Order: sequence, then C-alpha cells, then structure tokens
Amino acid sequence: MKHPLVSLVIPHKNDWKRLYSCLEGIRQYSGCSHEIILVDNGSPRIPASILRQPHLTVIHNQWDRGTAASLNQGMEKAQGEYIGWLCANALPSHRWLGQLLHVLRQDDSIGMVGPVTNRGYANQKLGVPFKTISKIHRFSNQFNHIDAERWKETEVLSRFCVLFHRKLLHEIGWLDERYGLGSHEHVDYCTRLRNAGYRLMVAGDTYVHQLGKKAVKKEEIRDMIRIRKQNHRYYLRKWFYLHN
Repeated sequence: MKHPLVSLVIPHKNDWKRLYSCLEGIRQYSGCSHEIILVDNGSPRIPASILRQPHLTVIHNQWDRGTAASLNQGMEKAQGEYIGWLCANALPSHRWLGQLLHVLRQDDSIGMVGPVTNRGYANQKLGVPFKTISKIHRFSNQFNHIDAERWKETEVLSRFCVLFHRKLLHEIGWLDERYGLGSHEHVDYCTRLRNAGYRLMVAGDTYVHQLGKKAVKKEEIRDMIRIRKQNHRYYLRKWFYLHN
C-alpha cells in the first residue's frame, strides 16, 4: 500500500475483546486509505485474530510506557497525511472518519477535531440508550451525516478519538511524556494547539461510541486517582503558575 491518507494510533494493554470491536469498526466503516498502529504495553500475548487484521502494524512494549509515550511511538511510525488517536474501547461506525476529515479540511485554522460520544466531557457528550453493538451501528448510520451547523468550537477534546494533520507534529511537537502513565497529556496538547492559534472543533454531526472498559481493582482505582491528581498539579504548574 502507498502512503495511507490516515494513520490511526491505538495505545493498548490487554483488552482484546473491545480492541477487536474497534478494529472491526475501523475496517468496515473508515472508507478511506488508512493504517493502524497498535502500541501494546506489556500484554502477555497478542491473539492471532488481532494480528490478522489488515493494514496493522504492532509495536509491542515489554512494560507499560504510558499514554503519551505510546502515542509518540506510534506517531513516529505513522506514514499518513493525517493522524488519529483512538482508545481501544472506541467503536468507529458509519462515515466516522470521512466526516472528521471533512471538518479538518474546511479551514486551516482548525487544528484538531473529535466526535460526540456517550461519555466524558460535556461538550462532546450525547446520551444514547443503546448497549449492543448492532444497535449502536444502526444509530450511527442514522446520525452520522454532514451538517456544519452542528460543529462547535471547544477548548479541549477527549483523547479517545481525535484527528489532526501530521504537519502539527513539526509545528507543535510531540506529547509531553512527563505525564507518565496517563491523564492530562491530551489537555496539555490541546493547550499547545490553542496557544499556537489553532481551533479545536467538536464534530457534532459525527458519533463514535465508547464501549465500557473492563473492571479494575480497588488498588488500581486508587493508583489512577493518585496519578490524575499528580498530573493535574503538573499541568497547572506548567501552564498557569509558571506563566502568570
């Protein structure tokens, strides 16, 4: 395959069921040339059903390098004109990628775009009652039609699904790996984009569902909360305390 139009980078760790649904959604509904770069962080093994997926490159780390480092690893391998970040629990559906590309191509001032979804930031949240994958795809088919009146500017986009032009890597740089295992690295990047004069856009005409993540243990939840607080303090020091 010649250079793909879009490189999709997916950090992952041992959540194969949801990842398989994500990859199948990409395969069935992307509608333009793409590559998938899976950055696996310390999973014991990679199932054959994943390795058989088309246009897939796998980077297998022996340990969890964290979200920012994983995305940077994937982007270093990316060949596409555009780069997307996807979480393994994202469920791409009808016309999702073409519509996000359409938003980016309308105005050079738009630096990054993301869809509406069922959880997360209020500016991207769209409550839907559907649970099964078939019903989610049916809803997405009805919902996902280009309508610029539903686009809206925002200050931050959820990392679970975003798209931007690869030229921004040369202008803005890479993700800050000091955020470690994850949390706030995407907020940091959104801040850098806005400071460089770019706009962030919610494609309110494009829905991408987030499947429920696997259950985590209480001690893992405590670690996640600790890391989130730690990274929030680092973000504040970096962008507010040191610049005011």
